[in-house]
Amino acid sequence: MTINGVMTILFKFFIVYILFTGLLEVIGYFLLDKRKGNEILGIRVNVFGLLMELDNMTLLALSVALIRYIFVLWCLFDSSSISFVHILILSVFSVSFGLFSRSIKNLLFEIINAGAIYFALVSSRLLTNYLVEVRYEWYVYAGDIMLKLFIILYATFFLLRNILNSVVKNKYIRRERSDEEDS
Repeated sequence: MTINGVMTILFKFFIVYILFTGLLEVIGYFLLDKRKGNEILGIRVNVFGLLMELDNMTLLALSVALIRYIFVLWCLFDSSSISFVHILILSVFSVSFGLFSRSIKNLLFEIINAGAIYFALVSSRLLTNYLVEVRYEWYVYAGDIMLKLFIILYATFFLLRNILNSVVKNKYIRRERSDEEDS
């Protein structure tokens, strides 16, 4: 792949990432506003409370996990074929998360997880290409939809798992959890 192809992929992902984070900010602005009587105000405090007292490496790890999640969703619905650049970017995000989380176990797990996500994305792309180029079959289409839903659920589960594992390292949350378990 040429440099122009790599730059095109990165530019398209950058645009999608900006749009996605902008959409999250608009939704967050309307849902988490500061009006009195807002029932979601407790959620706002909880979300910001999770991010309090986290060190910079943990915040970087959480940022990389979110960027990787958006990248996986973008790869799932992008019309271009999955190439070596996609696996390289996915691997960089996974290794970065493992390094920022400062755990060898997380690093090894994220490498295996990136491989599983890559092969699921390639499988989904193969099913989509079969439907477009060879023949439309309803059961192949149903399988493609189910595989895409599985990839979304798989990526969402591991994003939330990574957030939980990163945040639980915080001493204040750990102490509160142990107080609840004692009672």
